[in-house]
Amino acid sequence: MEKESHAEIETLFFGTARVKTRTIELMRNKIDGDDGRRQLGLIFNISSIAGLCVFPGHTYYHAGTIAVEVAAPGLEHIHLVEPSGVKTNFEGHKQGHDPATPSLAR
Repeated sequence: MEKESHAEIETLFFGTARVKTRTIELMRNKIDGDDGRRQLGLIFNISSIAGLCVFPGHTYYHAGTIAVEVAAPGLEHIHLVEPSGVKTNFEGHKQGHDPATPSLAR
């Protein structure tokens, strides 16, 4: 279970952080036109309101989404989109089971 928990945080938070860092590097190095000025741009992180609404059995998913939310304002031109009520096959793609089972959750 620990391996799956690490993988979930790795994907949700650190994966997002790596993509964001690389995107910022590319944006900083992008020169537009003959005037030598950098182009401006925005980064939109897609996360979930699940960091704010915690449910038993999804502890590490919630932790990963709240980490994305907390890190977003730390950088300029980063915007966070947190949709809710979107129909997905979330449970069908989950690779592990959260060790915080409903029987242990408050």
